[in-house]
Amino acid sequence: MGARIIVERLSDASDNKWVRVIVNGNVMPLKNCQDGVGYTCSLSKLRGMFMKKLGDDEYTNWCKVKHKRPQWLKFYWDWKDRIESN
Repeated sequence: MGARIIVERLSDASDNKWVRVIVNGNVMPLKNCQDGVGYTCSLSKLRGMFMKKLGDDEYTNWCKVKHKRPQWLKFYWDWKDRIESN
């Protein structure tokens, strides 16, 4: 079985950033993070939830990533405010 999961980032007229999750074409509300319109969650709140879940521990320890695997994947954490054109 497969599923299509989309994490969509939106911004409003005030340049606030919002995130919503779409699974198989349906918007799925994020538990404890629906502070925006249409089941959206503010990007800053979502980041805070991730950091709270991880705590001070690195994700490699928390996820038990083996030492022979890459220990830092910049694209996971390098959230940019704009898409840069090639």
